[in-house]
Amino acid sequence: MHPHSPSPQDPVCNPIEQSDLMDVEIGMLERRLPGWIECSKDKKGDNFKTVCDKLRALPYMTTLNRSQWDSRKKSEYSAIQNVYNHGHGRAQEALTKYQQEWTARTVVMRTKKAEITASIQEKKGVKPGEAEMISHYKWAVSQVMGNMTEAELEEAEKEAT
Repeated sequence: MHPHSPSPQDPVCNPIEQSDLMDVEIGMLERRLPGWIECSKDKKGDNFKTVCDKLRALPYMTTLNRSQWDSRKKSEYSAIQNVYNHGHGRAQEALTKYQQEWTARTVVMRTKKAEITASIQEKKGVKPGEAEMISHYKWAVSQVMGNMTEAELEEAEKEAT
């Protein structure tokens, strides 16, 4: 292991991933680091290409044959796919709604269902179960609430709270 390489664990005891770089490669990168830091943004691309060319020129670097390339590409693709598929972790919202906000209108809709459907049938001529019934439902609830007395409305408000 290179003397400047990090230990297998950082001070917080989290495991550190080891790189596949050899000591020669790490030394070359460390020698080039000051030049990289000092160069301007425009010259970083050229600097990077130079470093890559130097690394490729090392004597132990060999070219991959087709089967080695395919297996490496496949493993890198699956690793990238794993990160993409599982990297967007976030807490899911609860699927169950534990509370419902009750209003006088919702209480009337629950307690006076028969009156609401009867009102729609009488005044609009629509039978229960037809698609048009849904479009007239709000109107019928408003009609039923309009026909209620003040005492009944207050009672519905009490039930809602």
